[in-house]
Amino acid sequence: MRKLCTLAALLLSCIVATAQENVFTAPGDIQTYETSDFLTEDDVKTFKEYSIGIYFQPIPLFINEINITQDGTTSTFANDENVFGVGIGLVVNADFEKSGLGFGAIAYASYVSGDELNAIDSYFAFKYDFALGDRLTTNFELSPLVGLGNLVFEEAQDGLNLGNSLYVSGGLRLTWRLSNTIYLGADAVSRPFVFNEEKLLGVEDEVDSAEITYKSPITLNVSLRFNFL
Repeated sequence: MRKLCTLAALLLSCIVATAQENVFTAPGDIQTYETSDFLTEDDVKTFKEYSIGIYFQPIPLFINEINITQDGTTSTFANDENVFGVGIGLVVNADFEKSGLGFGAIAYASYVSGDELNAIDSYFAFKYDFALGDRLTTNFELSPLVGLGNLVFEEAQDGLNLGNSLYVSGGLRLTWRLSNTIYLGADAVSRPFVFNEEKLLGVEDEVDSAEITYKSPITLNVSLRFNFL
């Protein structure tokens, strides 16, 4: 009986020692695992977006009036509400990082209608995406952005091109991730800082000065985007 107890004790000691070797590894014997064995944050939720969508400008450019001065006389073009009505076009979004957060770029091109003037507005900007809240559970991100655009003005009645000019603008984009394939965005961007207002209005070197004034320093635009990743 004593021999049987001794044998059982030895067997139990061997089992415990083997288990300890599996749990506690000696220095230099650190066990490694493939990253594919575990779920990463990117696997749980990603904002990665390569999308195309519809861009809507409910109050485009927000121009109050246009003043042209020639030989000391100023002519004013204005509208009680807004020089331009609405704008609609296409927008694209490209995220550079695997997670969809961090650096990326956006671009849009839209046609803006008005009673006497129409415009073509194209814009390209770099952005940086931040998750609003816990990135594993939130469906919202905020993106500061800044970029370069180009405006073309044309007469509404006959479609004659007046002129064009580059401009710079910046702001914020709020994105709501409705699903893996549908994103809703709202942009609050500064009014365009036009490089050459005379050229845009088609009066370069013909007048003393040309000035565009705005009702607000900020305009709001909306986009509905479809992710094709």
